[in-house]
Amino acid sequence: MKFCQRLITSMWWLLGKAVALLLFFILAHRQVPSFIEASGWNGGVVGFFLIWLTAVLFTVLAALHPKWGVRLAVAAVLSLSAGNALSYLYITGFPLNAIEVERLFQDIGFLDETLEFYGGFILKAVSIVALLFIGIVLPVPTSFGHWPRWRHWSPLLLLLPVTGVGAVVYFDGGGDSDALPVNVSPLGFVGVLIADEISQARIPERLTPPPPATQTALEKIVVVMDESVRGDWLDINTADGIPTGLIPYLHTGVNFGLGASFANCSAASNLSFRYAARRDSFLLDIKTRPSLWAFAKKAGYKTVYLDGQRTNRELQNFMTAQELSEIDELIQHDDETIARDKDIVLVEKLRALLQRPERLFIYVNKNGVHFPYEGKYPPEATIFTPHMQGKGINVNEGNQYGDGFGNEAFRNSYRNAVAWNTGEFFKRLLPTVSLDNTLLLFTSDHGQNFTKTQATGFLTHCTTGPAPAPEGTVPIVALTGDAEWLQRLRTAAEYQSPVSHWNLPPTLLLAMGYAPDFVASEYEPSLLERERGKAEFVSTFFVRFGLEPVWNQPVQKPVPLAP
Repeated sequence: MKFCQRLITSMWWLLGKAVALLLFFILAHRQVPSFIEASGWNGGVVGFFLIWLTAVLFTVLAALHPKWGVRLAVAAVLSLSAGNALSYLYITGFPLNAIEVERLFQDIGFLDETLEFYGGFILKAVSIVALLFIGIVLPVPTSFGHWPRWRHWSPLLLLLPVTGVGAVVYFDGGGDSDALPVNVSPLGFVGVLIADEISQARIPERLTPPPPATQTALEKIVVVMDESVRGDWLDINTADGIPTGLIPYLHTGVNFGLGASFANCSAASNLSFRYAARRDSFLLDIKTRPSLWAFAKKAGYKTVYLDGQRTNRELQNFMTAQELSEIDELIQHDDETIARDKDIVLVEKLRALLQRPERLFIYVNKNGVHFPYEGKYPPEATIFTPHMQGKGINVNEGNQYGDGFGNEAFRNSYRNAVAWNTGEFFKRLLPTVSLDNTLLLFTSDHGQNFTKTQATGFLTHCTTGPAPAPEGTVPIVALTGDAEWLQRLRTAAEYQSPVSHWNLPPTLLLAMGYAPDFVASEYEPSLLERERGKAEFVSTFFVRFGLEPVWNQPVQKPVPLAP
């Protein structure tokens, strides 16, 4: 009798594991047929089926491992892999690939905001991944403990499909990995990225800057790098645009209009800016060229990084300890500063810096309007209505269906956040500081896209492959009280050549006193040049395995903002 009861119990456990795993593989891979159709079977059919067969078979074997601790570890690793892949798919509308895994490592600092904004999609992914986790950790009948001893090593067999995924990515540029099992694919992506990094030829040591040609009259050079502010929606570039607080002060500066960012992602744009990257060699430049910090220190400036996003000396946007050593002063918020106050607090900190009797190069990384937009401005600063009633994009009917990001409430929440974090920032700063002997460049790391729908995903930026123009459309404004520089900027503003982030670092080098011939020979054209090169931004930035960067044009002409 007891034997029968144990047998029935064992069958129930086995049935539960089988049903959970079967449902996971079905629900997590519903888009596989469409991915196969889209790829046209460019890859090897045999390899595709071998990866699928081994991934399913060895996942089942791992689920039958007799030790609960081993099953728990396997379940955790495979569930984390699948959870990331499915969350990315539901948010973006596209499958995760190796290039995106490399970028996502830099987005960990925005994990809390991602959960708030895309929580509904992530919860959907978690609910499916829970089936995988349950199917693996459910008890294994004791009768299976008499299987061969090699079964104790069965989880290691999962390295075979993981290696297969890595091989597909390496030899086919990652394009044929879309339809592979999500529980092993991200692990293969990470593995091949590590292997590729190890196999790279030794990178030459970073160059050092030459001495400047002269000491300029500019005592302060300031970069105000906003976050997620698209240039074509601002009042400086379109009628009835979002108030920026800049218009009353353009008599002492120049609005260069709509520019192209380096890239449509924060990390890539900030990194490229700090190392004055060039179009044809940006990936090499960010590893080998001197930083703007190094140039500034060589020119006699004290370097200050005013970080409005992170705390406790946390680094982001690919900043390293070596780069941090070139920064004389790192200023960040305390843990108590809430999102809507971060840029307002920056005003006080920047004002204090501008009042110091020192030559300073200041890089301001504003908190800006990175999603979610609600919570980034106080209720009394609501200008545009109706606005969203919560932080998640799926809390208001219409935000995630139909018109997608074209939904009026969604757009108005973004406008309110920009009006506060950009507009109020400059309204409080500019009347209280002197720009004599100061050059201030204002731009944003990238723009924002509000054209996505349920069919195309819900990324506001960081689209890989061909990207919508608004994602790389940013403002470019220069303010100064120095008469010579103001005249040079105004003369440059009369040129018809488009502008971009690529022109800004060389402009700063000229402002620091570096020789025009050196800057012209080693870097992109500055803002002061008649021909500034193409205004384009990069998507698919960290290219490997034979992939090429994708270049995109920004918005050419702003359109009215009325809904």
